[in-house]
Amino acid sequence: MDLFLNLKTLEIYSSHYFEAISVSDGKSLVELTSLSIINCGSFVSFPNGGLIAPKMKWNWQALPHLTTLIIDGFGNEGNMESFLKEGLLPTSITSLEIHDFARLRGLDKNGLTQLTSLQTLDVMLLYFNLLFSSPRQIQLLSCGSSFRSLNMDLFPNLKTLSIGNNHYFEALSISDGKYLEELTYLLIEHCGSFVSFPNGGLISPKLIEFVINYCLKLKWLPKKMTSLSALNDFEVIDCPLMEPFPEDEGGLPVSLSRLRISYDRLVLQMIEEISQRETKIEIWKLENSESLYEAIMPRNPCSTLTPRYHYPPLQSLKLWYCGSSFRSLHMDLFPNLKTLKIESSDYFEAISVSDGKSLEELTSLSIHNCDSFVFFPNGGLIAPKRFGVY
Repeated sequence: MDLFLNLKTLEIYSSHYFEAISVSDGKSLVELTSLSIINCGSFVSFPNGGLIAPKMKWNWQALPHLTTLIIDGFGNEGNMESFLKEGLLPTSITSLEIHDFARLRGLDKNGLTQLTSLQTLDVMLLYFNLLFSSPRQIQLLSCGSSFRSLNMDLFPNLKTLSIGNNHYFEALSISDGKYLEELTYLLIEHCGSFVSFPNGGLISPKLIEFVINYCLKLKWLPKKMTSLSALNDFEVIDCPLMEPFPEDEGGLPVSLSRLRISYDRLVLQMIEEISQRETKIEIWKLENSESLYEAIMPRNPCSTLTPRYHYPPLQSLKLWYCGSSFRSLHMDLFPNLKTLKIESSDYFEAISVSDGKSLEELTSLSIHNCDSFVFFPNGGLIAPKRFGVY
């Protein structure tokens, strides 16, 4: 298109071998107002840097086989907004990304309902009100001040939901009695105003991975967490106001195989509950060893039974960014441990174990970025199974 910089209208019809439009980087088609590409079965490519045509009136229906659309940096252009709102996008689109669309205040019911094939929706830097569609995957990043809540009734077929860096976002909601039957992955992070899950709990029987990070005002996890019968991986990091489960809530689902948490009051409750399972546990910002010891101590000691019977079958423990009171770790309490990893804990000094005791199951030990670490056990680290030390 470098040869046609003053072109106003371009129509390409029934050219079965035509594959691409190209233009040199940085050049714009400043006069182009109309572009039609119809019945061109081999057409696959617009210019690498995008089609920069500020006067363009888009005819999306001329692209009946378009599957992926990325809208980036349209700023104040009203033409694109009208197409999104008035339902003029081709129904073939399966993946839609909207970046930095500052003037778009919302997508009404006519806007996305016709996108019956839509599976993936990414929205960034958007002043966001409502979406009506049935995509399988939604990612909402850095949305504006109008994005305060998300009603999950609108997304019955959703499998993946990621919400990040949304400082005004406060709540997820769903009507009483409704399930998120298809949801397998939920991520909410860096949402400083987020405070609320649905009132009746998060009923998602297929949810496998659930991540909540850096939600500074969140106090409560969803009700009925035990109903998440497929949950395998659960993470809650840097939510400083988070309260333990109420006594009548039942705690964590039995399906859980990996837990990542921070803050000691959550450590005490959650590890006490799941330490009798073979769950992999990662703890961030543990303030002291005592809360960990208290959580896993034998509850019914009996001299006629071997200690191994009482201690948890915990096999993997990772400790990250622990606090100034976390100085040592006594390994007598972890006789079944196979993997131990301690990272970026500046005050951690020593691993200890009682004289004559061996770490019979330990196969891997990693201590990284722990500048104060100076001591292994006095009698040596007796671990008869082959293991790596890093």
